[in-house]
Amino acid sequence: SGFFRISNHLVNGRLFFWHSKPIALGSHYFGKELFVRFFTAEADVAEFAYIRMCTLLPFYFLVPLYEVGGAALRGIGHSLAPALLTVMGTCVLRLIWVFTVCPRWPDYRVLMVVYPITWALTGVAIMICWFHYDRKLVKKFRTAQTA
Repeated sequence: SGFFRISNHLVNGRLFFWHSKPIALGSHYFGKELFVRFFTAEADVAEFAYIRMCTLLPFYFLVPLYEVGGAALRGIGHSLAPALLTVMGTCVLRLIWVFTVCPRWPDYRVLMVVYPITWALTGVAIMICWFHYDRKLVKKFRTAQTA
């Protein structure tokens, strides 16, 4: 059925991302000067780009937690929950961080730290939502098969 196909794609999408991450991470980390030169030649701007890359790239494995999970929820007909959770996790929490944490520690690295934090929190929230709907749908399919 479509539901089980989506569950399979959910797992496969995460596995693909996690297995391809070391290649992407290594090429961006060791070739960061090359990649940044595509966008700027100014040393000050490049330094901020290096900080961003070195701070965020190790945590990109968290992104599929909410991206793939949200897509899977939309695929089974539940689009409002992942939309609201993503807005709360990636927008509202980041705004709270900017207005509460950043004034206390005004450093670019402190600003960058909010990304992996919100990726993880949003991912956990979407996975909880996925398991909630997953349980309901599995129960529904089992009931339909026995009837």
